[in-house]
Amino acid sequence: MRELSNASLPIVTKFCHSSIFIGQKIHYIKINLCWHFADNSLDVNSNRLYKLQPLIDQLLLNFKEHTIPGESLVIDESMVPWRDRLKFRQYIKNKSSRYGIKLYLICRTSGYTLSLKVYSGKGDATLGKSHADSIVDHLLSEYYEKSHTLYCDNYYTSFKLAEKLLTVNTRLCGTVRKNSKYLCSEVMKRRLRRDEIIGE
Repeated sequence: MRELSNASLPIVTKFCHSSIFIGQKIHYIKINLCWHFADNSLDVNSNRLYKLQPLIDQLLLNFKEHTIPGESLVIDESMVPWRDRLKFRQYIKNKSSRYGIKLYLICRTSGYTLSLKVYSGKGDATLGKSHADSIVDHLLSEYYEKSHTLYCDNYYTSFKLAEKLLTVNTRLCGTVRKNSKYLCSEVMKRRLRRDEIIGE
């Protein structure tokens, strides 16, 4: 498998085109069709990802083993291209891959992934929290009380989230929407020059 990942042939069958490899090729293709990571008898109906959960858990452990997060952390989304049938497949028209599986990521500023969450449908949101807040809480909770600064876009940035993060020794920096709740109208109307700061 490791050797195949380093090659650049268009399809798997091209790796074993000689007749002496026919048996091995068929055997390999059968194995490749039967990748399995979970025990079906432990099917958890509430978790749509249960068949992949062991793999995801191992990936998350590996991510954390190989780096120490710096002061600055970034939260963002990514799309894994996917066009087959899937209950939680997403369509986002302004992405290069418009159909796919949405991932929420916490990364270092270098782009290295520290943690991720696969979006598996509307049931993801935690009761009493907005979807954005529950994603931040899920991905960032293990980095609370460590003086990190979280950078994010206007989907996540809110006054309420900034207040909550300050209580766990974490700062928030991000763009905001003009119609966001709890923001001072005077601050929102003010046009700032480069490096100018305003607050209340």
